[in-house]
Amino acid sequence: HFVDDADGGANIVEPPQARDYFATRSEPEAYAPYWAELRAAVGSGLFDLIGHLDVVKRYAQAAYGPFQAQRHAEAIRDILQLAVQRGVGLDLNTSGWRQPCAELYPAPEILSWYRELGGEIVTLGSDAHAVEQLGYGLPEAAELARATGFRALARYERRQVRWVDL
Repeated sequence: HFVDDADGGANIVEPPQARDYFATRSEPEAYAPYWAELRAAVGSGLFDLIGHLDVVKRYAQAAYGPFQAQRHAEAIRDILQLAVQRGVGLDLNTSGWRQPCAELYPAPEILSWYRELGGEIVTLGSDAHAVEQLGYGLPEAAELARATGFRALARYERRQVRWVDL
């Protein structure tokens, strides 16, 4: 899902509408509402973790080609800086490796930016929708976190971070 605020209000655009949404907008126009809503969510204090930070790439790839985080660096870094300030973590979700984008959520480049900005809180998830997907890619995601400079993974208990050494 992603956000379209073309009429001044936030609307969720579902995958069946995605083709038309992206076909009628430039890449910056299409992504801007998503980044704005994500930033607002991070700043709200309602969330401890950002899951699927760049999930919009899943739906936009047909229109714009493979996601290039650098094209959105200013907006993404702004969101990540706010996340670091607010103590909001990132979920490294391996489901993207099973999808046409064939890339972790968030992209490794985004994970590096988060770490460079002082981010420490990362969790792992496989977003399993079937038993055979349970734990898919978690060892590889953990290794990527380690290679990016993270020394521990986070897990939450009643909104409190508990650390698990990598």
